[in-house]
Amino acid sequence: MIKLNIVIPTLNSEKTLFNTISRVVDKAEVYVIDGGSSDSTKDIATSLNALFTVTKPSRGLQLSTGANLIYDGWILFIHSDTFLSEGWYDEVIKFIQKSDSKKKAGYFKFKFDDNGLFAKLIEAFVGLRCRFFSLPYGDQCLLIHKSLYTMVGGFKSISLMEDVDLISRLDKKNLYNIPVFAITSSSRYKKRGYLYNIIKNFLCLIMFKLGFSINLIKLIYES
Repeated sequence: MIKLNIVIPTLNSEKTLFNTISRVVDKAEVYVIDGGSSDSTKDIATSLNALFTVTKPSRGLQLSTGANLIYDGWILFIHSDTFLSEGWYDEVIKFIQKSDSKKKAGYFKFKFDDNGLFAKLIEAFVGLRCRFFSLPYGDQCLLIHKSLYTMVGGFKSISLMEDVDLISRLDKKNLYNIPVFAITSSSRYKKRGYLYNIIKNFLCLIMFKLGFSINLIKLIYES
């Protein structure tokens, strides 16, 4: 029997959370790990029968807290502003049923909820980044068996870049692109502009790779 668990980190996520959970809750046990929301995040999560836990506001800490609640089986990490395309479960099961799946980690295809030109260009760039550099980000989700997650050390309790950090500890040949769209809200990109966010995210990635402090990177990321 396949046991699928879903971990969703939240912080004031009321605008997107219902769509995120409602797409997956009938197929898995859903754990919502909240960073201290002041909106209706908790009400939405519990109304959809998700297990709700509160911790400090740090995405790495929230993800690791959720993973620590799961003792066995598969874990799918999803951001709270992302929902999965139709047919996601069938594709996930196909991946899990592969003979060597427990040695691999799966991620999804990146897509915005926006059909504009800039959104399409970023989607194409993400596809190239994953193809040539094997570097999916957290908004593409991560499907991994608890045994492999534990073996590589799991998520570090850092406030950002936790996805890049974990992916860097996985063997590139064991990363698998599952043909499912992880459809992410474009509201953050539209607020300051797509180009601004592209440059900022790239700068943060370079700073992280060069060993700059997370606190400094966070100042730039949140600007």
